[in-house]
Amino acid sequence: MHRPFAFAIAVALAAWSPFAAASWNKADKDQATKNCMFGAKDQYQDKAKGYCDCVVAKWEKESPDAKKQASIPTKRNMEINNECRPK
Repeated sequence: MHRPFAFAIAVALAAWSPFAAASWNKADKDQATKNCMFGAKDQYQDKAKGYCDCVVAKWEKESPDAKKQASIPTKRNMEINNECRPK
């Protein structure tokens, strides 16, 4: 995994406040997508949006509570990265 991309994932994991709602709202999804795009746009160019939509959907499934999304294990986040990586 590229270092800038790993940084973007770390930023995304830390993006939610502990005071956030106990679910994913539009603002949560938009922020997660924005954070993902920060690292993915250089790596995946025109496929970054689709990649990030996939990642955010899997994060939402793994952690229905947006404020607990950071608790998804690193190993699982790496699997999500591989599952969503454009072919």
